[in-house]
Amino acid sequence: MKSVVLWGSILLLSACGSMQSQVVKKNVSFDPGSQAQIRSYGSYGSDLIRIYPETDCAKWEGTKRNAVNRRFVNGLPRKVRNISIGIPPTELSRKTEKDTGFIFRDSYREMVVSGNQPVVLDGAFSSQTRNHHYSCRVAASFTPKAGEAYEVRYLSEEEGCDIEVYHIGHEEKDGVRQTKKLTANYCARPGTSF
Repeated sequence: MKSVVLWGSILLLSACGSMQSQVVKKNVSFDPGSQAQIRSYGSYGSDLIRIYPETDCAKWEGTKRNAVNRRFVNGLPRKVRNISIGIPPTELSRKTEKDTGFIFRDSYREMVVSGNQPVVLDGAFSSQTRNHHYSCRVAASFTPKAGEAYEVRYLSEEEGCDIEVYHIGHEEKDGVRQTKKLTANYCARPGTSF
């Protein structure tokens, strides 16, 4: 009897971990003459990047101490949802939609921001085990052009963390849009860094 319960639990957990994430489509109005679109990647539906529209690094300096963003990922299996407003697919978004990871799973969320206005991307991640604590925070700014789409993602590595910004082009290859990495301007180290 114990072996039946054990095998049943193993099968249930493996089924949870192997499910592809769900894409939830939201209807959001978009004016290409004055707005831009951003797809932000995170983990398990959590935002690893907090987006501050119509804000540059200087304006953000006044708000950063008031909003400590600590993002923790506990690794428990759960349904992952990607929130789409209709930004064309890229290689990274398709890969994210097919992600079946058990401990860490990527997800994305799309949003509309004012075009031709600066945006601050405030990225943070923290994890802790009994013997190890890791945390890193970084902020960068870029100005999305009206009518264009972008992808932003937070990267965490042993030597630190980074935010990458990509412009989603209009050329398509193998059913996905091509992207080009952009240079973002880094903001001063956040006062609420870990």
